[in-house]
Amino acid sequence: MMNKFSRTLFTYIIILVFTDNRGYPQEGSSGKGFPIFNGKDLEGWIIHGTEKWYVEGKELICESGPDKGYGYLATINTYKDFDLSLEFLQEANGNSGIFFRSSIEGTRITGWQAEVAPPGHDTGGIYESYGRGWLIKPEKELDQTLKMNQWNSMRVLVNGDKVTTWLNGVKMIELTDDKIGQASGKIALQIHDGGGIKIRWRNIVVNEFGTEILPRNKNQMTNQSNISTDFPFESKYLEVKGSRMHYIDEGGGTPFLFLHGNPTSSYLWRNIIPHLKPHGRVIAVDLIGMGKSDKPDIDYRFLTHAAYIDEFIEKLELENIVLVIHDWGSALGFHYAFRHQANVKGLAFMEAILRPMKWKEFPFLMKIVFKRFRNEKKGKKMIMEKNFFVEKLMKMAINRKLSQEEMDNYRTPYPDYNSRFPLYVWPNEIPIDGFPEDNHQAISDYSSWLKESEIPKLFLWVKPGAIIPHKQVPKIEGSMKNLTTVFVGSGKHYLQEDQPDAIGQAIANWFKGI
Repeated sequence: MMNKFSRTLFTYIIILVFTDNRGYPQEGSSGKGFPIFNGKDLEGWIIHGTEKWYVEGKELICESGPDKGYGYLATINTYKDFDLSLEFLQEANGNSGIFFRSSIEGTRITGWQAEVAPPGHDTGGIYESYGRGWLIKPEKELDQTLKMNQWNSMRVLVNGDKVTTWLNGVKMIELTDDKIGQASGKIALQIHDGGGIKIRWRNIVVNEFGTEILPRNKNQMTNQSNISTDFPFESKYLEVKGSRMHYIDEGGGTPFLFLHGNPTSSYLWRNIIPHLKPHGRVIAVDLIGMGKSDKPDIDYRFLTHAAYIDEFIEKLELENIVLVIHDWGSALGFHYAFRHQANVKGLAFMEAILRPMKWKEFPFLMKIVFKRFRNEKKGKKMIMEKNFFVEKLMKMAINRKLSQEEMDNYRTPYPDYNSRFPLYVWPNEIPIDGFPEDNHQAISDYSSWLKESEIPKLFLWVKPGAIIPHKQVPKIEGSMKNLTTVFVGSGKHYLQEDQPDAIGQAIANWFKGI
């Protein structure tokens, strides 16, 4: 039995392993933040309009196109309270702006703009698009702060209903506005209409602030990213190998099949599904023994789960599938795709199991954790008696605090010791140093195939990540054919609970091109 010191030490180890965000801002941090422009490409951004946006020498350049219209480069992520800093150089004309808490349809943008313009045109002021127009302009004597044809630094601080801007270290405006305080949305860079405009941008860094989660009813959102607690889908059941598997099935067309991992369920996908429903048929299944699916007396090993998924797909007659996969759901999806290549249209994966592991690759503290998981006595006590995956790991591996309603949705399938057996099996199924042998072979097979397959793939990643740390992203990008990568924001392992809108939009955009 662990004494008090041992329990405290072990808890500390777990926290270190699953909440290591060194170098990245924490919720409520006043740190410098992280780059939202990587200096290489437009990853994490979406172009709106026909004007030119491209990267040259680690600089982001916007330039008027042949249509000479308005154009925008908007973040995939939404932001509420943040401290944004960047640099810009106006080469030709330079009429632009930095939008915040904005929404865009085509080239129609609603929200607020921190002005970036030639001398005499109120750089640093705040303009409301499709609304009240100018809300505040800098004092005239501050116009000399702008350096035309030179690099300028700009900072935009948005916190609640208050906005402050600085240009080259000089405060330009300070504004308090109730309407701004109620909004959230994208950050977007603008290029004005009229032609002849060229601006360079660099060092675009944002630091998000935490915000209080207020009491709410089931129809209210849990934070500024519109993360709903609701699961507004009709439950369906399909008999597979003599047991019922729970799933939801909405829309029509190309099937998107969502596969979750440990210890989650189809509930994990609730805020991503609406982004894809307009593009096809969305199906999210609860793995056998998990969520609302039955808990038959089986071994719950990886290949057993795979057999259930095979029959589920076959019985629903799913063809030309887009697999949206995470955690052990990724291993199941990759394994299916390797064996049924002609039936897979695309693979969208995140925090995925890409290959077998070796103990020597594990950081020291992580090795301690997983050795304990794989010890039958200690592992069962942690996972089956204490419900560690639901009560501890999920909380540590999500940035925001889940509401009581959300936690109850994850707790309900596992009310007692025996119901948690499937959760205990999963960490014992990870192939490490060649064991278990059958899983090692299965995952090795699909790992090799993924590198050469031309099936379209989408890799969604977060900082700092967990089983795929952000530092591994360049290696993954260079290892697979026909791979698109999209950075969706700050997150750990269960990124669907932190960045659902960014994930859904990224998958929808990628799908249009395949």
